[in-house]
Amino acid sequence: RNVPRGRTRYPGKIDDVLPHPVSIADCHLFLSALNITGLSDGDEITTWPDMSAANNDAVGSDAKPYYRTSINGYPAVDFVDAKYLTYTPFTLSTTGSSIFIIQKVTGDSMLMGHTTNNMQYRYYYSGNRVYLGFTKVTQFNGSYLEISINNWSLIELIRYGSSWFWYQNGKYKGSDGSSTSHYTYNTFGKLVTYSDKWQGYARAIALYNRALTDDERTSVESYLLASYGMSWL
Repeated sequence: RNVPRGRTRYPGKIDDVLPHPVSIADCHLFLSALNITGLSDGDEITTWPDMSAANNDAVGSDAKPYYRTSINGYPAVDFVDAKYLTYTPFTLSTTGSSIFIIQKVTGDSMLMGHTTNNMQYRYYYSGNRVYLGFTKVTQFNGSYLEISINNWSLIELIRYGSSWFWYQNGKYKGSDGSSTSHYTYNTFGKLVTYSDKWQGYARAIALYNRALTDDERTSVESYLLASYGMSWL
């Protein structure tokens, strides 16, 4: 059967039993470390290929992250020392959107963001909490999920209207209605014009410009968890 652009059939026969996340409508971005090829451990990543129909590759310029062939048994992108990638800006819908990120954080940090008009839109970790929202001066408006440091997690955020619903490794963790603005992202690793940076690793990032149904969310969860040998909570 047809295989999406650049897609790697790995590991085993997951592609034969689970639908690929890019087959779900409105997939704006799908990055997986399993699809990075031709690099050795420690090589700089120039391009992290997007498997979605948008062909929105994340690219490195002056401060490229490193490719790791095996962190806890699977490949990962290492954003140590303020390394980052950029991509075409993606604005989350004000009525519905979905975010999936497999991550491991090692300290307070920012993974996904965009800076405009003194507003810092970001997905970041601080004080055992993962946040999605924005800061302006010292004010924060957004939603958060409590997680532990130095552990791999699949973090999922589904937005219905003005509320975010948080999931971790497939388990519902709560909701927050404070995120009423939309957020625009165009960097992974740090806010380019600010000091915020990601301390840790990422394996996969998927963005959808609508709220996925429960069945669709479960399908994406299943594929990502199985691809990286992770367990449901």
